[in-house]
Amino acid sequence: MRGGRVAGQLLPGESDVTIEWEFIGQPKFDRVVEALLLRTYAEADSARALDGRGGDGGRDFEVVQGGRRRIFQLKYYPDGFPSSSYKKRRAAIQASFETAMEHEPFQWTLVVPRNLTPSEQDFIDALAGERRVKVSVMGRAELDGSLAAFPDLDGYFDQNHHHNDAVKTFIQSSVLPATAAELTERVQAFGRLADRADPDWTFDFEQRGGEVIRHLRAKHPRAAEVSPVTIHLRSRWDCAAPDLTEAFQRAIGYGLPETVTLPPEVVESLSITGPQWLAESHENVEVTWAPAPSSLPRTTVDLRFTDDQGRTTACFEGTVEHHGRGQQGQSLIVSLHNLVTLTFTSPSDNSPPTLHLSSKLAGALPSTALLAFAIFEHVHSYRRFELSFQGSVFCSGRTLGPHAPDEASLRARLRALVEDLDIVQRHSGHIFAVPEHTTAQERINLRVARRLIEGRCVVYAGAQTVTLTLNGTDDEVLRGVLSPGPHAMRAQHEDFKMEFAGRDLPIGRVCLFHTQVDVHGYEVALQALAVGRADGSQLQLIPRNGEAFRIYMPDQWLDEQAPLTVTPLQLPGFDEPR
Repeated sequence: MRGGRVAGQLLPGESDVTIEWEFIGQPKFDRVVEALLLRTYAEADSARALDGRGGDGGRDFEVVQGGRRRIFQLKYYPDGFPSSSYKKRRAAIQASFETAMEHEPFQWTLVVPRNLTPSEQDFIDALAGERRVKVSVMGRAELDGSLAAFPDLDGYFDQNHHHNDAVKTFIQSSVLPATAAELTERVQAFGRLADRADPDWTFDFEQRGGEVIRHLRAKHPRAAEVSPVTIHLRSRWDCAAPDLTEAFQRAIGYGLPETVTLPPEVVESLSITGPQWLAESHENVEVTWAPAPSSLPRTTVDLRFTDDQGRTTACFEGTVEHHGRGQQGQSLIVSLHNLVTLTFTSPSDNSPPTLHLSSKLAGALPSTALLAFAIFEHVHSYRRFELSFQGSVFCSGRTLGPHAPDEASLRARLRALVEDLDIVQRHSGHIFAVPEHTTAQERINLRVARRLIEGRCVVYAGAQTVTLTLNGTDDEVLRGVLSPGPHAMRAQHEDFKMEFAGRDLPIGRVCLFHTQVDVHGYEVALQALAVGRADGSQLQLIPRNGEAFRIYMPDQWLDEQAPLTVTPLQLPGFDEPR
């Protein structure tokens, strides 16, 4: 059963409120009204009850919202304050009002346990005089109407009246429910009982496989302020794994949103203090520390990098994903363009902040992923950085040093792949995300395609043999080919495509050539020509010495007079093709 705020509405002549305001006494009246006002103004900038023992300045309860102040004055006058009797009561109200005016409120409200008589209302209406202050009254009708919106408060403060409901719920629990709807009603009844246990806190609960799970929930945003709940944990870290200790220190020390589970051998004791009804203690239990759901509004930050002379070398805008606080300092998790995640921890003792970087390029377009590599370079340049958050500097220091050699090599290879893919996509018009995995052949194909687009001539290992199929026509050119080699061969492909990530990327018109080609099958072809049966015969054109054909794009070759010199692929980890 998961609870929430229940909105109530009073109909004329109808009320579910059971509190008899005129008979509950002044101490309980104050407590009920204070709890009611706290709940009513839970979203205000400030809402607080003031202890009048040292002088409350005419303020029993004060609300501040948007720069405007509301003051509530509580007077437990069950018999009212008629002019014919209780004259001192009117004087006390007048004095409280005058004192409250020193705080320049927008509104002043008198709270009393009964409705006013016309004479009493006239007295209150005249208090303001020429002052620009709104004066109002909360009498029995207004109190009933407000309390009806929070039935759990009524149940908490008038538990004797609701005793029969509790007995009925207990009796029903011993009888099997007849329908699913009846089961729901009983669960809701237990939920209402739980809600009446405390004005500030309640338990949402559920049963799952015989296990009852309780979720402590604040009934209003100021519950922890007016009724603190504290968890005391005693642990034995000598038997904990180092990574568990570090994770717990990050979560507790800096408020990072990590889920950490402490096994029973680490937890010596766990105790909860607060309202008496929820206080409890345990020993040797498993404790899971999980982050609370974040309601942080979208907030941007600026991450600025500078050189040693203070000149800005780069500035990136990011989005705050998490802002936490702990015993040792603060943490901030920033997302840069949904590609790079930076985790900052800033100690309270002004020691240098720490910076951790993670990234996920899969799913990003190549052009966007290249931005991530630019960020990597700045983060690993050991330059100065400054992170501005909510109008002030959250932390500053130096970035990480250079990558370890293996990591630097891997990142350089990945960047080269993304650069190649970006160029090929722009040329082919096929736009898609960086794949998570590529084969060795796909990587080679991508580099070959880039070299062609750049106007280079490269060795194309995918073309080590060219097959020619004869159509039966005989001429001098063909006769010249059908002879012992080597021959210089050149073939053109009008619509060349390169395979990558399961796609055929259009490259355009290319030429294949080699200057040392042997023709396999020419003897058979000559015999077929002699008897007029050469149609369908095939020839295999194979470069000598195990080499492959060269390939280039005529439309990209800027200097037609320049020699077709082969450009190396220069792929780390791959041998150059021959």
